[in-house]
Amino acid sequence: MKSVRLAHFYPWQGIPDEFVKYPLQAFAEHETKYLTFSDPQCLRMLERPGYETWFRDLALEYGLEIYDAHGLCFRHYDLNTDDRELRERSIKDHIAIIGRLADIGVTTYTVHIGAALYVYPPCLDLPRLRSNAMHTLENILPTAEKRGMTIAMENSFEPPNAPDEILWFLQQFKSANLLCCFDSGHANYMKKEGKDLSKFNPYHFKTTWRGDLRLEEDALGKLSPYIVTCHLHDNSGYGDDHALPGTGTTNWQDIITRLRQCPNLQSMQDEAGVLRHNLSVQEMCQVFNKLIKFGYSPEFVGTNE
Repeated sequence: MKSVRLAHFYPWQGIPDEFVKYPLQAFAEHETKYLTFSDPQCLRMLERPGYETWFRDLALEYGLEIYDAHGLCFRHYDLNTDDRELRERSIKDHIAIIGRLADIGVTTYTVHIGAALYVYPPCLDLPRLRSNAMHTLENILPTAEKRGMTIAMENSFEPPNAPDEILWFLQQFKSANLLCCFDSGHANYMKKEGKDLSKFNPYHFKTTWRGDLRLEEDALGKLSPYIVTCHLHDNSGYGDDHALPGTGTTNWQDIITRLRQCPNLQSMQDEAGVLRHNLSVQEMCQVFNKLIKFGYSPEFVGTNE
């Protein structure tokens, strides 16, 4: 069985410094060894020198380590941000964060190619967005290569973030430091098998896919040679719910078995929505510990069999 680390997301940005130790203690008490450094924490790094070292050192007091990060993302920090001045600032910030995270031992940095400029005005076309993203990657990838960081592009539902787009970028660079982060929830959302198209929000037909909705036969199969890390969460198949595994329609037996066969996989990350679903640390740890241990067998209650 391939040995990979299991890391947990948590909404640290909403917790005052003096209270951070309490969820850290809870994670440690429930057999957790690894945490994910989140994108809001990356934003905090830009505002607060030394934040990442402070948080890392505090986590270590509870025996918790950090090797994975969700990098800066969304409109200002997507790879394909269009405004030249904004993109140059974004590049500068990505480079700074990659370097600082590398200093504390982080090895994967997940990024979004970006969908905002495709689905909202000015509604740019894919060639323009690819060009923008290429410019960003050309500037941040050398720092990642120098610092031993892997930039992981995350698959999502929209055309600019679809698996085929990720494969296109991988072919342009062919760098061992540019791979992908497989998002199970986004893949289940985009999965073609068994879907009733009438259950999708009409917005997805008209706006997201501009009248030509294209679902995926097998996103995991396409991306498997390049997966360095993954975000695990569940949904109904028609929305990005970020629910706990076993509460949606994802076939976890299939997902976990195949992920373990991915040649470059380093980690699996729990990206269930803590605030959205009012999840406790204990609940997340129990479900994900079972998933990683039994996810490929009927012993895990969330296999949806």
